[in-house]
Amino acid sequence: MRFYVREWDELILTVVILLYVIGLINIASASLVGISLTKLLSFVAYKKLIFQLGAGVLGFTVAGFISRFDYEKLKNKKFMYTIISTDIFLLFFVLLIKYIKHMVVNRWLFGTSLQVSEFSKIISIVFLAYYISRKGDVSNTKELTFASFIIALQSFLIFLEPDRGSAIFLLFIAFIMLWIGNAPPRILYPTLIIFGFMGVGFLLIKTGSNYVEGRFAAWLNPFKEADTRGYQIIQSLFAFANGHLFGVGIGEGIQKEGYLPEIDTDYAIALIGEEWGYIGVLFVVSLYGFLVYRIFKLSSFAEDIFGKLIAFGVGMYIAIESIWNMLMAMNVIPSKGIALPFISYGSSNLLANLMAIGFVMSVYRKERKPWKQL
Repeated sequence: MRFYVREWDELILTVVILLYVIGLINIASASLVGISLTKLLSFVAYKKLIFQLGAGVLGFTVAGFISRFDYEKLKNKKFMYTIISTDIFLLFFVLLIKYIKHMVVNRWLFGTSLQVSEFSKIISIVFLAYYISRKGDVSNTKELTFASFIIALQSFLIFLEPDRGSAIFLLFIAFIMLWIGNAPPRILYPTLIIFGFMGVGFLLIKTGSNYVEGRFAAWLNPFKEADTRGYQIIQSLFAFANGHLFGVGIGEGIQKEGYLPEIDTDYAIALIGEEWGYIGVLFVVSLYGFLVYRIFKLSSFAEDIFGKLIAFGVGMYIAIESIWNMLMAMNVIPSKGIALPFISYGSSNLLANLMAIGFVMSVYRKERKPWKQL
């Protein structure tokens, strides 16, 4: 752990560790409810907590290796084509498993242990940063058209899993990066139209059920169908209401007792709202706000466009995921399974988040001298 403190930005490291620890507390609180003394001594009681701890150790280790690697060495066409081709191959493989096993939904490579789409987001950020930075700005129409096509292909494959939210998320963050990277109108406007049509199509196209319509109906009036479509969001709102200002206390929440499914994943912020109260939610929001601000600040100080875009892309990735998740749990936007970075249970998302921080710290180490003057 020593080299992290010495070579990482201490403030970013501190915030990431705080968010991760809050996640562990949340998972422990949700996992140990209603467990008998006999089961309390078994592996089952601690399974999720152990897996999250293991994913965290692995994630911080991988992030450490990434941070010590000179990110400018990634500006290699062969390397970039290798990682993006591997990602697309794995997305195809996930779909192959789905169709061979006649599954309605499949987003994982091995059981439920590795969700490729989570890593696709990080790979796409680095891939786009590379293309945009090749000549200092976006000037080659042919190359940027190719890069946009690759992003669209990844998004379409993720949609087929189906994972509409992640597919739309990928299109959105890719467009923002092109915009920030000074893409010329001949690239930016057609990309906006194509990505926009794809995003709307992903929302409207049916995949064998009225799943999307149901989520929109639950969002507009959850109490109309309180026992079915609106059940989950109502229980989430009850959790926030029950927490009041200071919460009922860690481990004392009642919504985790079978009332609110996925309370340690998609609805992790609802458990924080109930047990930590509005003050706890505000604290978590403040941590995310400061983390994103700090990453954007580093992006502004990066001397080359490649490092600048990597840091910016990661900052946008964390900002969008955290805002999306919290607004969804509060029924401000329709429900969609987007994890709360560093807090929600899930090894793939946690590993992807920590890898992203590793790339940011690689930029930080390169720009450390001017950055330290702030």
